[in-house]
Order: sequence, then C-alpha cells, then structure tokens
Amino acid sequence: ADDLFANIKYVLEANELKLNQLVSLGSDNTNVNVGNHHSVFALFEKVLPGLIKGTCYCHVLHNSVKHGHEHLLFDIEAALLKIYSHFCRSSVRSQELTNYFDFIEEEQKVILKYIRLRWLSLLRSIERLISIHTIVKSYFLNLTNDDCPELLLEFFTSDKSDEFSESTLYFLTKLTEVQNANLLLQRHYTTGVSIYNIITSLLLAELLENCPIRRADDLKKSFRLFVHSVIDYIEKYYNNYKSLYQSISIFNEFHIEKVE
Repeated sequence: ADDLFANIKYVLEANELKLNQLVSLGSDNTNVNVGNHHSVFALFEKVLPGLIKGTCYCHVLHNSVKHGHEHLLFDIEAALLKIYSHFCRSSVRSQELTNYFDFIEEEQKVILKYIRLRWLSLLRSIERLISIHTIVKSYFLNLTNDDCPELLLEFFTSDKSDEFSESTLYFLTKLTEVQNANLLLQRHYTTGVSIYNIITSLLLAELLENCPIRRADDLKKSFRLFVHSVIDYIEKYYNNYKSLYQSISIFNEFHIEKVE
C-alpha cells in the first residue's frame, strides 16, 4: 500500500495535478486498495479527509445477488452451468435434445450460457430455461441415473423439490428491478449525480410484490432472505455516501421547475 500510494502521488505531482483537488479515488475492491486500515485509500484519506471512495455499483448489484443466492433452497447458478455444460460438450446429447423438440413440433431454442462474472447474463439464462423447462426436464428425467448429473436429478425431480426449484426460477425473474438498475448504471453518460435516484429507486422497490409465493414456509423464507440480503449488501456500500449522492442528484434533473 505504501509503495502504491507513493507512486500514485508521484505521478499526480509529476503531471502538475494538484493533490488537494482530488475528489474521489476508485480502484479494484481489494484490501490493499480500499481496506479500512492501511490501504491506498486510507493513506490518501489521511492527506485528504474529505476524499470519496469510488465504488462500482454495477459490481455491487451483481455481488448483492450473488450473496442473496446463498439463502435460496436451490443453487440456480450451478444448475444452469451444469445444464449448459452437459450439452455443449457433446454433439450426441445436443442431437438427442433436438429430437425432443422435434417430437412436440416446437422450434428449438438454444440453452444460454451463464457467466458467473456478470449477473446480467443470469436473468437471460433463467428466462430461456423457463421457456423450455418442460422439454429439458423430460430429457434429463428420461436419462438413467448414471447419465443424469446428481445436481440436475435433484433439480428436476418430480416430487416437492421440483416444485420448489421451478418456483425459485420464477421468483428470480421478478427481480428485473436489479437488472434494470444495473443497465442504467452501465450507460456511458451515467455520472455520480444519477446514482442517488437509481439506487434509491431500487431499494424502495417492492421486490416481493406480485411474486407468486404460495409455497411452503421455508420457500417463502428463502425468498425473503434473498431480498433482504441483496438490500443489506447494497446499503453496506451505498449508505456511507448516500447524503452526498442525494445532494448532487439535483443536477440530474432536466426540468428546472423540479429544482427547488
């Protein structure tokens, strides 16, 4: 941290950039960069007490959902990855799945690959699986136990757990608010003045409203824990600078009559 701090300070001064005009410092979220004690940010903060810790809220939203998944009864991410890898590595398996589509005379839809690094791909993968859930489920349940991965056998089994897994899939599609907020944050013209409205609108959204939670109590509990985990994770990063983002959000207004 000391060497990084010294080098950054040297580069700024060598380019005749005044250190006292540094407003914010953004970096990867590692301890050496942004740790609370002896980090690059902590060293700069000693020199500039009002320095703002730059945070990538796209990553915050992604990680909030990742943490929320720990409370769900089924690991949807693992199931999606397993389904995709089952077919992508074998042309024979892909052809067998094609036969299922042909049998019911339905146009085949490609199973989308989910990339763990970005949650934006998760929602699309879930929506695609829901659209072909019956066909994919039939394929795996018709395999012998030795051929069907244990994770997917549990995921698609026709007893209560299947009801839970399918309900969880539908529940996750209701969280488009997180997806939409992430897309807003990724606009090339989004600046700090937009953060307050984007994040506050997300935190105030009724994420459980109109969600078909009519299942067992433990399923309801897992959904609620998921939502609370998402909100808590976002607030952990957002609340420290909420007042600042709120104060500059006035510059995000396009209509002068809205500015008091």
